[in-house]
Amino acid sequence: IEKIINQIRFKYNIQGKEKEYFNTLTDLGYIITFKKEGLFKPNYIWEIKSPKNKKTQFKSIQELGAFVKEKRKQESLKLQEVAVKRKIENSYKSKLKKMGFQLQSGKKGWVVTGSDDEITQAASLEELGSLVKDKLLLEVSRLQKISAQRKLENSYEYKLEQIGYTMQQRKDGWVLIDADNKKIRIKSLDVINAFVSSVKRKMFCESILDRSGYILVEKRGKWIVTNYLGDKKVFKSLEDLERYVKAIS
Repeated sequence: IEKIINQIRFKYNIQGKEKEYFNTLTDLGYIITFKKEGLFKPNYIWEIKSPKNKKTQFKSIQELGAFVKEKRKQESLKLQEVAVKRKIENSYKSKLKKMGFQLQSGKKGWVVTGSDDEITQAASLEELGSLVKDKLLLEVSRLQKISAQRKLENSYEYKLEQIGYTMQQRKDGWVLIDADNKKIRIKSLDVINAFVSSVKRKMFCESILDRSGYILVEKRGKWIVTNYLGDKKVFKSLEDLERYVKAIS
């Protein structure tokens, strides 16, 4: 009899608030049954079975309404929490992607994969946030180093241009190229200041010697000065050459 009554009520005669509550609870995964309160009692009650098979009974539509209101509130908070969590996750995903990392969610949390197949796991959103923060700090540090390196290279490029050289970067260092396409390989930028200073000193000596009718040639780390009679003097260091030029001038 109760089965037939339920079929008739919920298929044809359920109206108003009861229908609203029925639809809400059904959407949330609950099963509603309208049945007698007891074998010898004339009153009917609403029996609600949750998705986890927990049963609750209500004797009035007001009690049922209060229950539905509470479940709506809980569901709304749950959806808000999920939305906030998704928004934060998408933010982290976007930041990691800009740094060359991929973010994937799984049953046990999140997995962050780098371009070098480095794998890092985070079990909670807090752990993921901490991981992203660490990656951002490393990225900022890396970009600062690149910026400082570029700034230093620009400074050296300007100095080299003044003495007629250009600089090109290679995998194992840099190459300095003069106007005659002569190349000098260096592994560190630290030697450029000394190199520029040496070239300027050599150019200064060469200009003085040229005005005095001398020819200066650098060969195998030595400086050879030839006068108008063809006599040659060999200097093993730039300091010795500078002393000789000073004496001539």
